[in-house]
Amino acid sequence: MVDETKNKAYQTMELDNKKQFTRIAPPDSHPETLTRGKEMPAGTDIPLPKRFTNTTILPRVEGRGQDIRLVVDTQRRYETQKPLGEGGGGEVELALDKDIYRLVAIKRLKKGLQNTEMLMRFVDEIRTVGHLEHPNIVPIHDVGRDENGRYYFVMKYVSGETLQSVIEKLSAGDPEYHKKYTYQYRTEIFNEILKAMEFAHYNGIIHRDLKPANIMIGPHGEVMVMDWGIALRIRGKSPGLEQSETLKQFEAGVREAEQKLPDKERMYKTEVGTAIGTPAYMAPEQVTGAKNDERTDIYSLSALFYEFLTLKSYLKPVNKLKKLLQGVLNDKPKQAMLLADKHQPAVPADLSHILVKGLQKVPAARFQSVKEMQVLLQRIASGHTPVQCPFTFSKRTFQALINLLSDHPMIGLLFFMILVSFTLGGVLFLVKQVLSIL
Repeated sequence: MVDETKNKAYQTMELDNKKQFTRIAPPDSHPETLTRGKEMPAGTDIPLPKRFTNTTILPRVEGRGQDIRLVVDTQRRYETQKPLGEGGGGEVELALDKDIYRLVAIKRLKKGLQNTEMLMRFVDEIRTVGHLEHPNIVPIHDVGRDENGRYYFVMKYVSGETLQSVIEKLSAGDPEYHKKYTYQYRTEIFNEILKAMEFAHYNGIIHRDLKPANIMIGPHGEVMVMDWGIALRIRGKSPGLEQSETLKQFEAGVREAEQKLPDKERMYKTEVGTAIGTPAYMAPEQVTGAKNDERTDIYSLSALFYEFLTLKSYLKPVNKLKKLLQGVLNDKPKQAMLLADKHQPAVPADLSHILVKGLQKVPAARFQSVKEMQVLLQRIASGHTPVQCPFTFSKRTFQALINLLSDHPMIGLLFFMILVSFTLGGVLFLVKQVLSIL
């Protein structure tokens, strides 16, 4: 009898709730299974969802004073504002999150690439970035599927500009940018990029597409490494996607679309297939299809830093993709400190030598870890410049003298008095010589 009374009470409450609120349909209880067997062969389009559930959850507050009420809306949660860019397989849009009322970046698979191969790669990117929680790596907030069945993930929106945009303004001679982006500040920004990559490498992940367009610089100096779409896990647990036939088919499909682009555009666009990466920033082993590891990223980092410092690519200017790739394999970069630019002074010699080592064609001759690069840059910043040429010898000697005088002021005073004595003695000697002639 008691149970029957409870059931009637619950039924009454449920009827009352239905009158006051609109019930939101729950997610599908039986999601589609994405397989590569007979039910869904390779290349099959992803099935559309049965229901669209990407709606707001948090209620709105209406009214004032005592007349305050909560209103539950079932409106679209993410409202698109404008496109932000696109890569080999995805496109990114700026959107407003109507639950939290903040701007976010949403990445989706391209419309023509909605198949199992692309989705597997997309999922791999989401899980890769999701494991890299670091201040210099853009975080993922959410994942979902929209009313058209397109999968997406939501990232932090980083306002500001890309490193590519900064380089273009420096190259054009923008005085404000040259005032702000001194060689010291450029090195500090590069150090922030190294922090992100050191963390990723520690976790067994390499980026494989490091370039100025994939680095965001925020208005307050924030530095974010973006677009991990072709990242590769080289250590630790992996779903095995990188070695699968599925990935090969995915890469072949995207590469077929890229072949239709003009060579000039492809030089700076992410490529997949036999060569994976962006041609102008690829390491030689990416061009040849050899094994990639942390040193592959180190080469791309050095190419990026070379351009950031000199405002020029380390490769000779060419208009054919084939010649560019040959340059990656064979061209010896010019010393950065010897490249003249009318808008800025010469690149410091110590930084120039770092670039030489980082751009070695043979991986074994490069820096063997990002940490090694960081340690060397820290030594340079603290005044311990490695002696590698007459320029660095002069700088090291001058820095040593300054450090000595700073640490031992009495020696500095004695040195000053001796210098003054020699100067006065020289002047008196010249005066006597002049008087003797007269």
